[in-house]
Amino acid sequence: MTGAFGTVFWQGVVWGLVILGVDMVAMSVLSGFSFHICTLGFQAIKYGLLWAFVCLLIGLAEEFEYRGYAQFTLTTGMGFWPSALPAPLSHMGSQGALQPAPVRDAPPGSITARSRTVSRERGNNLS
Repeated sequence: MTGAFGTVFWQGVVWGLVILGVDMVAMSVLSGFSFHICTLGFQAIKYGLLWAFVCLLIGLAEEFEYRGYAQFTLTTGMGFWPSALPAPLSHMGSQGALQPAPVRDAPPGSITARSRTVSRERGNNLS
């Protein structure tokens, strides 16, 4: 079976579910949430399908926004692997992962203290 739903696709599905399961078990062990059965039967199936559909829509929206057109255009121009780096970096940047954390009480003369002084001179108060 080749194409969109070939062997590689199903390997990705299995690995995705394994990683998600490990993540859920780790969060449960660390008291991030707890497994409780609050509904049974048809109601549980209904809510499960609803959440699966909502998560699918969220995932598709994020993928098309951050990797859709831009990834296609970059791949067409420069090939897949050189174009694969800007997509996750732009996604991380939009989530705030690439923003430097403000450091309070920086020692005088340090790079952080000097950059804060320059930022204040430009009107960007980080404190």
